[in-house]
Amino acid sequence: MKYLFLILFSFHVTLILAQTQLEWGKCPISDFQMEKYPQDTTADAVILQDVGIITATVDPFEYTFDHHRRMKIFTQNGMEQATITIPYYKEGGGEFIRKVKAQVLQPNGQHIELQKTDFYKEEVSNYWAVLKFTFPNLQPGSIIEYKYELVSNRLTELKDWYFQQDIPVRYSHLKAGISERLQYIYLFQGAEYLQKQADGTYLLGESTIAKINPPDYEMQNVPAFKQEPFTTTEDDYKSKIKFQLDKVLYPRGNEYYAEPVLSSWDEIRDKLWMYEFFGEQFTRKANFKTVLEAVLPLTLAANTQKTKAKIIYDYLAKNLAWNNINAGIFALERLDKAFEKKSCTHSEANLMLLAVLRELEIEAHPILTSSRDHGRLIPISPILDQFNYLLVQAKLDGEWLLLDVGDPLRPMGYPSVNALNYKGWKLERTKHEWIDIEMPLSKNTWVVRCTIEGNSLVGQFQTKSKGYYALEERMDYREDNTGNYWSKKLNTGGISMRIDSFTASNYEDIEADFVTNFRFNLQDWATENDNFLYISPVIYAALKENPFKSEKRLYPVDYNYRFINQYAFQVTIPSGYEIEQLPENIEVLLPNKGGSFRVTTSTLNGKIQFLANLDIKRLQYHPLEYAALKDCYDTLIAKYDDMIVLKKL
Repeated sequence: MKYLFLILFSFHVTLILAQTQLEWGKCPISDFQMEKYPQDTTADAVILQDVGIITATVDPFEYTFDHHRRMKIFTQNGMEQATITIPYYKEGGGEFIRKVKAQVLQPNGQHIELQKTDFYKEEVSNYWAVLKFTFPNLQPGSIIEYKYELVSNRLTELKDWYFQQDIPVRYSHLKAGISERLQYIYLFQGAEYLQKQADGTYLLGESTIAKINPPDYEMQNVPAFKQEPFTTTEDDYKSKIKFQLDKVLYPRGNEYYAEPVLSSWDEIRDKLWMYEFFGEQFTRKANFKTVLEAVLPLTLAANTQKTKAKIIYDYLAKNLAWNNINAGIFALERLDKAFEKKSCTHSEANLMLLAVLRELEIEAHPILTSSRDHGRLIPISPILDQFNYLLVQAKLDGEWLLLDVGDPLRPMGYPSVNALNYKGWKLERTKHEWIDIEMPLSKNTWVVRCTIEGNSLVGQFQTKSKGYYALEERMDYREDNTGNYWSKKLNTGGISMRIDSFTASNYEDIEADFVTNFRFNLQDWATENDNFLYISPVIYAALKENPFKSEKRLYPVDYNYRFINQYAFQVTIPSGYEIEQLPENIEVLLPNKGGSFRVTTSTLNGKIQFLANLDIKRLQYHPLEYAALKDCYDTLIAKYDDMIVLKKL
């Protein structure tokens, strides 16, 4: 995810005193009369106005955030907006909320104001709490509004301002009044696809407009954020402003000097390397002596670096269990202690692997990243909190591999899917760099060879999987080695298929393709009508429907990994029949060499072969490429209806 703006700025606090456009309880008649939101007539509710004012000062050293929001309810479903939750950081009294007001404005002119007893607080964790309240007596046509003031001493990061919400936003406006002694970096996210105009505004489609003119930040007609398939966390896509304190100016005689607040990447690297629960865990042998004594003897007969690494990796994966604690990049205790428990965090398991590899004089380095559900990384900002996942990069016989100890069925070079988030920060003792996290191709191949017996298809079904697909198949086989899991996959949508003689190959050789074979009998699949026999070549489809439902998409399509799905169907032409019609050959190419979908049908030696191939070559597709991607999947699904038609001689 790119960030359009990285701007260092300072403003005097008096700049925020201009009157906002939103007055408590004063709502224009046109808003009461509005029965649907013109920009999205399907919306159950709309945020009419969302106004925030941030005031940051050094005396006292704090900021206040004044927030006033007004919403219109259109439908019964829109009443889900009735419950409001406002989070705040309670540890050490770092934040508190005051001046809370909320009311319902009914179409008949009645105002229902919430009372003090309607507001209550809930503890979320040792650090966070929420203020909650619910609007009463709502009906379609009701307008609700609330306002509050948050006071915080956490000046290093001001409260994020979200222009985009789960319902449409007609108008959103943030004013930032910052003391001239506080210098912030601000990041404008989620506007990567707005078109910049000569006057400094940004447009999306025909109606969405953004004006970024510090200290004012405005957007109007912001579409609702809708969760779509193939995304990371929604926080990566919603339009928002994020503030990070960069420097504080302190007086020195008649002048001021700047004291940096943000650490440099060099400083973070040095601190991590010396930190007791990070660098010292894999650089001080006293912390991993027991681990070393357990695994080193297993590697003595190995004659390559990759073989040694695989022995260590497999041993840790098979002998350590996750303790269900998400500890981010750090160890919670000494590695030896965690090893003796046979239960540890993900980071502790990977730190053990890193420590042993380095002891074997194999070049290996920690890679810090962010899981897909945690959010995209910001390489330009030296902020440690953005990392929550630790990988290991090792150079094995001249080849760099990313390692991530976890499920014993996941081979080296394939981190957890949740860790595939484009970038990682590589640490060495005296240097650091950002690397791309790129994974090998994953591929599924399904091959059907069959004959027609009456109205049934009888034959052999073979599956071959590699990469992450092989991991998924092995996990299914681990749960049920009889092959019944494939019977469940095939017997859907009214299909009646019997399978037997199931075999599997390469289950334990996890770096090889996983292969299964079985015989099948698919009843009532061939349909006879007059002198014609109709057979659908698609007897198994991994994709039942097009995952892309929306006509437009405002943010990228993010796949976990590149993949190929290949399906081959071969049927022997029965005696007494000839070919009347075959499925049409087709090729759909995605833009910018992004991949393809192909169908080819051929005949040879009395057999018909149908081959379908979906090849997704990239991890991310721009919104402007979405229509082509959706059409590609539409074409794929439509090919399920293709028929082989045979005519009786």
